[in-house]
Amino acid sequence: MKKLFFVWISIALCSITTAVKAQQQGFPTMYFENILHNFGEIAEETGVVTHSFRFKNTGDVVLQIDSVVPSCGCTTPSWTRGAIAPGQNGEILASYDPTNRPGDFTKYLTVYANTQQKIVQLVIQGKVNPRPRTILDTLVTKMGGIRVQYQAFNFGYIANNGPVTQTFDVYNDSTAAITFKDPFTPGHVQVQFEPQTLQPKQKGKIRITYDAQLKNDLGYVFDNIVLTTDEPQNPAKQMFVVAVIQEYFPPMSEAELAAAPKILVENPTHDFGTIKLGDKVNHLFTYKNIGQNTLLIRKTKASCGCTASNPDKTTLNTNEAGSVSVTFDALAVGQQEKTITIFSNDPKNASLTLTIKANVVQNQ
Repeated sequence: MKKLFFVWISIALCSITTAVKAQQQGFPTMYFENILHNFGEIAEETGVVTHSFRFKNTGDVVLQIDSVVPSCGCTTPSWTRGAIAPGQNGEILASYDPTNRPGDFTKYLTVYANTQQKIVQLVIQGKVNPRPRTILDTLVTKMGGIRVQYQAFNFGYIANNGPVTQTFDVYNDSTAAITFKDPFTPGHVQVQFEPQTLQPKQKGKIRITYDAQLKNDLGYVFDNIVLTTDEPQNPAKQMFVVAVIQEYFPPMSEAELAAAPKILVENPTHDFGTIKLGDKVNHLFTYKNIGQNTLLIRKTKASCGCTASNPDKTTLNTNEAGSVSVTFDALAVGQQEKTITIFSNDPKNASLTLTIKANVVQNQ
């Protein structure tokens, strides 16, 4: 019992000694009048706004800020560097860039220092009112004297049951009139200009008609077109038309859908594991028609880095199976993932994606 009493006394003395040492050593203290600042409403066109978070070292030893880490790249901090003696003041500047960031925002700055708490979190808030958008903001691609939004005219998803027309803005950013000449396009793409001649600082329309039936393709497609003007410099504008063509299926009843062909691939993903740079590996995917009507394989398309052979069967009756062989060419080091798409007349799964993976390593 006496022995246990002496152990308790020793622990108590140890605790008292540690507390006295901590009190003697002390800590710096960062005293902020405010740790949150609301900028209120900010006009985007005013540019960067800044607030100073002022603090005082109310501790009894020197304060040192190690770093200030913002929660995003839109907030830039700076702070008082070096030693801040007891009783001295310092500041942390928080700058926020509202460019292209409309709406409400709340951002954090985490302050790391040699205080007892180690970190302090500061907060800035506000609301950015967007500036009025101009032609230069929306039509960002300049080609000679004209401006368009992008060099590619994107039709998105379209069906292959006939032509689709979309219009795209064009702007004459020069000081002279610009007249469009006959464009160079493939047969399934038609282009019209409204108006044919654009006056300086005038906006017009480029009307493009895309006939997916004439294109006779499925999936992602890419066509080159050349728009030509009467400009003395750079009259030919290399442009692109892109789309994702899907097979058109007319409205079907529940009974018709139940009787429709259905494609099934039990294992649509294959992992080759680790292979060496320069290797070529193959895998055979098997597909099957589990529907009631005849399944027609329209085509297969492979993404870059692998090639898919033609399917061995393109017409499959109920419960009949076919296969497509895929070759992967390991041309780059690292984790690789490629896809192959099988297009068919299955109305619920007209484009079925197969995936191959591999970890490509350098030859030893």
